[in-house]
Amino acid sequence: MARPSVGPERVTSGPVPQIKATLKFAGLLLSAFYRTGGVLMRFPLHRAMSLSYGPIAVALLAMSFFGCENKHIGRPCDLGVADDGGASAGVAVATITGQVLACPTRICLLPGAELSTDVQPYCTAECSSNDDCSDGEMRGSGADDKRCTKGYVCGVASEVGEFCCKKLCICRDFVEAPGGQIPDPASCQPGKSSCHNVN
Repeated sequence: MARPSVGPERVTSGPVPQIKATLKFAGLLLSAFYRTGGVLMRFPLHRAMSLSYGPIAVALLAMSFFGCENKHIGRPCDLGVADDGGASAGVAVATITGQVLACPTRICLLPGAELSTDVQPYCTAECSSNDDCSDGEMRGSGADDKRCTKGYVCGVASEVGEFCCKKLCICRDFVEAPGGQIPDPASCQPGKSSCHNVN
């Protein structure tokens, strides 16, 4: 009995071309958005919506806008409470407030001062790596500018309180960060911590 011939696998037509077209259109929208300096222009959105996968384009566009949010890490802020200048009795003590309207994340931080610095409290944000802090604001040439001068590192700012063991963007002017990293405190290790933020 003759064996059936085996040829190349046939790829059937499906939604893939429509998805590619939708992604391409979304890319054109984003490209036009940046070329106009962030000013939205009129586009024939009915073309995107006429595709059966039009909602994907809208979702991608929305994700792009939210992903570009500036958290203004490093912007000066008022803690609204008394602080000890980052140290108390020779021990580095952080002061953190989570209800500051001037900060997009509402978090204002004065890190515990392991090093001497004149940097003032600033807006910060939660992070998982140093990359999340890379767009932090830096000090300019003004005499009254008390922003960070050495950049930011992601690390635990406090072992107690509402933000215990949470990683925040910390100005390097305050802390020792060998190799650009701040080791997690032993008290923030899972199974060894009483902090409510540690799972």
